[in-house]
Amino acid sequence: TRLSAIGPQKPFVVGPPPPLRASPRKTDGSFITDWCDRRVMAWQLSPVIYALLAAGVVNLALFTVTWPRRDVTGARSFLLVIGIISFWSFGGALRYAALDPAVHWTMYVIPYLAAVLGPPATFTFVLEYTGREEWLTRRRLALLWAFPACLLVAAVTNRAHELLWQYGPLVRTSPVVIYDISLG
Repeated sequence: TRLSAIGPQKPFVVGPPPPLRASPRKTDGSFITDWCDRRVMAWQLSPVIYALLAAGVVNLALFTVTWPRRDVTGARSFLLVIGIISFWSFGGALRYAALDPAVHWTMYVIPYLAAVLGPPATFTFVLEYTGREEWLTRRRLALLWAFPACLLVAAVTNRAHELLWQYGPLVRTSPVVIYDISLG
């Protein structure tokens, strides 16, 4: 332990989560069982997280305003773009807020998925909005979305092969604590 202005602090050690084990306590017969020790997830708050949450709320509000007008030219693809941006914002906020390694790496995939889906969705919106729907044939859309689909599969299965990123240790940066990654 070390002494700081707010009192003694234990060093922050990151490692694999402890395995579930039987609790030495007896159950009291209630519907809540004590068959394993409960872990409390650690979360952090910072201005970055508040900004991402605010961006997600604004985009979600824009989504709800646009939804009744979805029959206008380009509105459906615009809804897709705004939904992806909201998904990215909320996923990024959860990623930066999580201190548990398992939750952090699960939340790392969510903004990545949104980042992969965003460009083809935006390109589709631009083509629809500018009146170039003839470019959006099924074949061209399949080609446009093929590479992002492959990246999605690679991102979801990255834990097995680590081709996109490698999992690293905890790094304290101001104002948030994040996990160091090595891009593959």
